[in-house]
Amino acid sequence: MSSHFSSGLQWFIDSIYAPVVRTCLKFPAIVVCASIALLILSMSLVRNGTVPWVIFPNLDARSIEANIIFPDGTPKSVTDAATLKMEAAINKIGREIQQQNGEDVVRLVFRIVGRVRSRSPGG
Repeated sequence: MSSHFSSGLQWFIDSIYAPVVRTCLKFPAIVVCASIALLILSMSLVRNGTVPWVIFPNLDARSIEANIIFPDGTPKSVTDAATLKMEAAINKIGREIQQQNGEDVVRLVFRIVGRVRSRSPGG
């Protein structure tokens, strides 16, 4: 099996890869122009909506869960401050969305500080 794969790979290198690389090295201006043309084409596909560009996609779930992980021994005051900052950000975004479309999207914010919740199957 290894010799079969090796011979196939060698054929690909000799027949396809090496000639393409030689041609690209012989005509670098064509390679640069083709690269710029592909960049312009891809940008136009995004611009006209053929390929959608979504920074924050719609969530399928109706809830969001966030975890902040600190090294062992981190003081509780540090972890509490981090979760309070996250809670404030969530509430701020919720108020902004409510002002924009009148919908209250934040219904419950739940924090746990100072406890470890295992994700392993054993508990």
